[in-house]
Amino acid sequence: MSDNIFLLKYDILQDVTHCFTTRTGGVSTGGQTSLNLSFSREKSADNVRENYKRAAEALGVDYNKLTRVPQKHTDRVLKVTKELIGIGVSKNFTEEILSCGYDAMITDVKGAVLCTSHADCVPVLLYDSENKAVAAIHSGWRGTAKKICLRTVELMHTEYSTKPWLLKAVIGPSIGIDKFETDMDVIDAYKEAFSDKYEEYASKYVYSKKNSLGVNKFYVSVSGFVYETLIEAGLNPDNILRDDRCTFENKELFFSHRRDKGDTGVMAAMISVD
Repeated sequence: MSDNIFLLKYDILQDVTHCFTTRTGGVSTGGQTSLNLSFSREKSADNVRENYKRAAEALGVDYNKLTRVPQKHTDRVLKVTKELIGIGVSKNFTEEILSCGYDAMITDVKGAVLCTSHADCVPVLLYDSENKAVAAIHSGWRGTAKKICLRTVELMHTEYSTKPWLLKAVIGPSIGIDKFETDMDVIDAYKEAFSDKYEEYASKYVYSKKNSLGVNKFYVSVSGFVYETLIEAGLNPDNILRDDRCTFENKELFFSHRRDKGDTGVMAAMISVD
C-alpha cells in the first residue's frame, strides 16, 4: 500500500523515528496529487485519512498516535501529553487547542508521533537523546520572526531539562531564497526580531532586485534565519542539518503554496519518541 511513498530521512536523526513526507504515494487528485496531508485543502477527508495511514505504515508508526495542531503562524508551543495523542488526525481538536492554535509541539511520551504541516514554510525536527524528548516545528516567515524555534527549545529545557547544546536538529526543505519574493513588511519584522544581528544575517540570507515587473523586491531565506535562531537558542552548529532543497522548484517531489497559488496539498514533518 505504501510502496510508492518516498520519505526523507536524515542520518543525524537516525536514532529516532522521523521523516519529512513528499507528495508521492497517496490517493488525492488534482492540485493535491497525491500524498496530501491537509484536511482543509481538499473536500475528501477520507482521502486525507488514507494518506495519513499510508504515511504511518511507511514510517512504521501507529496511525492512531499521529498528532497535529491547528497552525496559525504563532510562537505557541504545545506540550503533548498522553491524553492529547491522536488529536488532529484520529481525534478531534479540543476547543482550547482549536481556538488558540499552535505551531510547534514537544513530547516525551513514548509512541506519540508529532506531525506539522508544510507547503513552503520551514519544518524543523529536534531530538533530545539524553531525555528522550522530541519537537516538531512549523516556522513560516511570521513564526520565524517570533522566534518559535527559540521558544520551543526553551520549553523543552523547562519541561524535560533539555540541554540545547546536545539537541540534534534537521531543518527540512522549504521555499528557497530565490523564490521567496517579498516586501518591506518581512524585512521590518526581521530587523525588529534579530536587532543587532540583522545586518550580519541579512548579508547571507537577504538580497533585493527588481522583479519581472520592474518593482524592487526583497528575497529572503527563511530557513537561514531559522538556522541562526537555533544557534541563538544554544544548539551546536555541528548538530544542525539544513536541507536546502526548494519546495517551489521541485514540483515532482514537493507541494508549494506559492508556486501553485494555493491549489496544492501539504507535506508533513514527523517525529516520535521510540
